[in-house]
Amino acid sequence: MSQYLVRRVLWMIPTLFFVTLITFVIMRSTPGGPWDTNPDSRQNDPRIQAALNRQFGLDKPLYFNPDKAEKVAAEGGNPIQITQAFFDGQYFNFIANLTQGKLGPSYRYRGRQVEDILLEPSPGRPFYQNRVVTTFVLGLLAMSMALAIGFPLGLIAGLKQNTPVDNVSLLVATIGYGIPSFILGILFIYVFAVWLEWIKVLNFDYWDNWTAWLLPALTLAIPTSAFIARLTRTSVIEVMRQDYIRTARAKGLQERLVIFRHIVRNALIPVVTYLGPALAGLVTGSFIIEQQFSVNGIGVLFVESINRRDYGVILSLTLFYAFLVAFANLGVDIVYGFLDPRIKVGGKG
Repeated sequence: MSQYLVRRVLWMIPTLFFVTLITFVIMRSTPGGPWDTNPDSRQNDPRIQAALNRQFGLDKPLYFNPDKAEKVAAEGGNPIQITQAFFDGQYFNFIANLTQGKLGPSYRYRGRQVEDILLEPSPGRPFYQNRVVTTFVLGLLAMSMALAIGFPLGLIAGLKQNTPVDNVSLLVATIGYGIPSFILGILFIYVFAVWLEWIKVLNFDYWDNWTAWLLPALTLAIPTSAFIARLTRTSVIEVMRQDYIRTARAKGLQERLVIFRHIVRNALIPVVTYLGPALAGLVTGSFIIEQQFSVNGIGVLFVESINRRDYGVILSLTLFYAFLVAFANLGVDIVYGFLDPRIKVGGKG
């Protein structure tokens, strides 16, 4: 198991490297820059832009700097200095800072580092009330709701196959999966915030009122819970057709034990497979929902950084999301071994 974990973690390194590289290529291929006051007009004082480029290193080549390497070699520099000069480009400077635990400066929040923007709480707040934790709490709450709704619904539908209960469950799941989350968000805001006035969604801090988390979390959870319900139903039906289920019933085992000891445990395996990417998707897919419900998370920051061409924030958040997906998939593989002993995550099955 330990060797398997080490191999998977090591494989994350080249994966994350290529994610940052692809993101950098796409990002720098987009018209405009961080100094444009209006990204649509692309107008700025060239002298001011040149000064800012020098200050933040944006006047350097994107990847490699052969001119500087030749200059260092002509001055008698050693091989290490020449190599450092050759890789003195914008992308590899970001990678070098990353290896030191630094994400670099923000081009829009002048004088602030990206890690400070992500991890600093609002004034007067505890350290854990920052953008990253806010988005994580929203994603975990949405996943908890999705499991609490989707798995029982799918389990009941699978156990009651081809009955009115099954048909109603399928109808609810199909509707929930087919409606886009931002449409659900608009509907919930109108019903619960505007019409009934039960929950506020504007101009307040989510950490001051726990009920404020319910609407954005439920908006994210419904499409995921609908898919979990359909996946669970299919898995339960397949498990119920296995020989060991018929054997357990033939031996006189109570139906409750058959369901929870055999059916539920084995039906969870494909559901767990989906949970890893689903959790990452709930966190990374919260951009629109955070804006709809005025949640001060990293989703809103990511959208703002793209519009403002804040390259450091874009790269850092993309790397964070990629790491989250990779880590979630690793967690799924580990859980496999506990659900089904026949599955060996680190050795021969």
